[in-house]
Amino acid sequence: MRFWSSYIQTSGSPKSHTIAPINEPANSRAFSDFGPPAPLSEEGATRLLKYMNGVVSRVEAANPNISVMFEGSFKGEEYWSGSFSKDTSIVFDLHHHYLAAPGATPEKLSEYLWADELASPGDAKFPVFVGEWAIQAAEDNTLVNRDENLNMGLRAWKKYARGSSYWTARFFGDVEVVGEAITIRRVLELWVFCKYGYD
Repeated sequence: MRFWSSYIQTSGSPKSHTIAPINEPANSRAFSDFGPPAPLSEEGATRLLKYMNGVVSRVEAANPNISVMFEGSFKGEEYWSGSFSKDTSIVFDLHHHYLAAPGATPEKLSEYLWADELASPGDAKFPVFVGEWAIQAAEDNTLVNRDENLNMGLRAWKKYARGSSYWTARFFGDVEVVGEAITIRRVLELWVFCKYGYD
C-alpha cells in the first residue's frame, strides 16, 4: 500500500488514480455461488467491511483525493453504502456475469442485463463502475445475439453507471462454450468483437 500511495502521490495527478485493494472476496467455495451475492456470508461481509474501512482510512490519511474502488463480492452499492459517510472517496465496482445464471441464454440475456442495469446504481449515494461484465450465457451460447447483447450492455453501463470494462480485452482460451460450437474466446474477448467488425 505504501508503494502505491507514494507512486500516486508523486504522479502529478493523484485524483486520476484509484486503489482497488480486493477483487471478488468470498468465503464460499461453490463456483455456483458466484454471480449472486451468495459467495460472501454475513460474517464474511463484516470482516470485509472492517478491512475496507482500514484501507479507506489509510488512503484518506495519505491523500483524501485518491479514490478507493470496492468490489463487494456481488453485493451491490446499496448493501454497503450505509457503512460509509457520504464524503468517503469510494467507488463501487460491480461485476455482472451470466455464465452461471440459471436459465440464462443469449435470447434472455437482455432481461438479465436490464435487471442489472436498473439495480446497479443502488441508492446512488456513491458512484458505481461496472468493472467486469460479459455476454457468455449459462446455456445455448450462439453468435446470433452476440452484437445485440454487447451493444445493450455497453449502452446500459454508460447510462446507469460511470462506464464499464468488458471482461476481457484479450483471452486465449479455446474451450467451447455450452451451445453452438464456438470457443469461449468468441464471447469473452473484446478484441474479437473489434476484429469481426464491431464498432
